[in-house]
Amino acid sequence: MKYGIRRACNSIEALVMKRKRLGEILKERGKISTESLDQLFLEQNNKVIRLGELILERGLVDKSSLIGALEEVARVPYLDCTSVQCEPKALEAIPVSVAHRLAVLPVRYETAALVVAMAEPQNLAIIDELRFMSGKTISPRLGFRTEILDAIARNYGPVDPSPEEGDSASSETSDESSAEMEFVSTS
Repeated sequence: MKYGIRRACNSIEALVMKRKRLGEILKERGKISTESLDQLFLEQNNKVIRLGELILERGLVDKSSLIGALEEVARVPYLDCTSVQCEPKALEAIPVSVAHRLAVLPVRYETAALVVAMAEPQNLAIIDELRFMSGKTISPRLGFRTEILDAIARNYGPVDPSPEEGDSASSETSDESSAEMEFVSTS
């Protein structure tokens, strides 16, 4: 009985503990200075970019140290998308347009879950959208946006042009067919 109560208290204590942020973890590990971090925060204010991606872009922290810190913050394992080969069935679950828009890469099925590399694996709205679309439980993995977007292009293959971007031949055909139309009024 005492063991169960102690265990429950430890679990509650772990939940109440403040979750550390990426910058704090990297500073504690001696990977980045306070000055560099402050400079990154200033840069980040003017851009729509995640801190981890900015750190990687600037080369301030080696990739493996950054991944370790990101995994600790997000509590989601990292998946290297630079060479991943996705299962065709997984790719069919999420349309390429959605994959681009959300920066997600459906990789494979594990039992009843769809494993998806995500730039924002903690974003519950994205996870819910993917769950609704695929009809499967989503098992998120952490990935860098640029690596995910490159992997989308590599795994989905060439994308058909959208109707707005259609070639001139298709627009000529639509012009011809509209020129041949005749409107008849009955009065």
